[in-house]
Amino acid sequence: MDRQGGPAVSHNVYGTARGSGSAAHFGRGRNRFTASSRRVSKEMIMESEISNEESRNSNAHERIERTKTNFKEGTHSAVSGAKEKFGSAADKVESGLDRAAEATARGAHRATEKATEWRDRGSDLASGARDRAEDALDNVRDFVREKPVQSVAIALAAGWLIGRLTHSRH
Repeated sequence: MDRQGGPAVSHNVYGTARGSGSAAHFGRGRNRFTASSRRVSKEMIMESEISNEESRNSNAHERIERTKTNFKEGTHSAVSGAKEKFGSAADKVESGLDRAAEATARGAHRATEKATEWRDRGSDLASGARDRAEDALDNVRDFVREKPVQSVAIALAAGWLIGRLTHSRH
């Protein structure tokens, strides 16, 4: 019983009456609840819950959008950083390749210079050897003209010696 002598009535979340009295007591005293007032009260609570739910959904959507934006900014930052790092690495590789190409070119120039130097030196040596061989041949011709008998004897002795050396090996 409540303070005025009527049945004790409490209201649940949906605005419906709960109490110790029967339905007949609703029509008496100060606690008058008609079906239409309960319906209005119930509708207001439901609308409030719906708006709370919509607010939570709205907040969730906002959080999703913020998270999406943060993720996009983070990935953009990471991708930009990677581009900078890879660009920097590519620049370093390119610089290294340029230095290697320059060093290779310097080495090739030095090798070409050395090859030219050796070719010239070899040509000079060959020319000198040819000149000495021509001088020696001229000396032999002069000796044969001046001393033909000795030249024949020397030729026979050289032939006999060469023959003995080559036949003794068999």
